Amino acid sequence: MADLTITEANVQHSAAADIRHGIAAEAITAGEVIYQNSSTQMALADNNVDAATAAIAGVAASSAAGAGQPISWAVSDPAFVIGATVEVGEAYAVSATAGGIAPILDLAASAYFSLVGIGVSTTEIWLKPIATGAQHA
Repeated sequence: MADLTITEANVQHSAAADIRHGIAAEAITAGEVIYQNSSTQMALADNNVDAATAAIAGVAASSAAGAGQPISWAVSDPAFVIGATVEVGEAYAVSATAGGIAPILDLAASAYFSLVGIGVSTTEIWLKPIATGAQHA
């Protein structure tokens, strides 16, 4: 399997979502995974750089055109519409593509593991980010 192909216009959080707001460090598209960088701005998470860059803060619930723009993200949500087709029961993680989401079985050895969530329908994930800081074996 490959990274999820997310359609920005289809990304939507539920009424139960925990939404946060901040400033983007770069262009971010709704549905991409983000982390908080050392400047306390939100940037695209990536599992093959280091543990800090893989430390997911959440999934972008809005888009930001570039650095300095406002951004909203979901920290948790039992029914987050991710804008892609997902498999029920599949676990998803931060991928090696900046901002990407991949099935955990696709993680390469030595990738920094951060869970994004679990597929609960063909369009929704139970968003429950967990940044472990551990490298995949």
